[in-house]
Amino acid sequence: MQLVTTDGTTWEDARKHCQQHEGGDLVSITSKAKWDFIMKNFRNVGRVGIGLKDKKWMTGESFENIFGITFQLNDYDGAYPSEVDNTCGVLVPLSKNKLQDENCNLRPMQKFLCEIDI
Repeated sequence: MQLVTTDGTTWEDARKHCQQHEGGDLVSITSKAKWDFIMKNFRNVGRVGIGLKDKKWMTGESFENIFGITFQLNDYDGAYPSEVDNTCGVLVPLSKNKLQDENCNLRPMQKFLCEIDI
């Protein structure tokens, strides 16, 4: 897993970065073990982009709350109500709603997690 920090990028550009530079994709948190690893190692990084879009992980699997956490995946980003692509996932470890969706294009991501294929 690689934490990437930028001046700000779109979700799509973050995904391209993971694919082109890290040889993987934005992280898909599809197991409790992976969730626990991320929460242990990246708990204090703040808001970070992950591989969740339209309630599906980059692996193609649908999001299921196997983590027993509170989340807010409501297809809405209040800061940009006119934008139609509001379903890109972010992890906010210290928030009540640890998984959230927000605008994919207009809200720049400063950090994102790449999952590297080995």
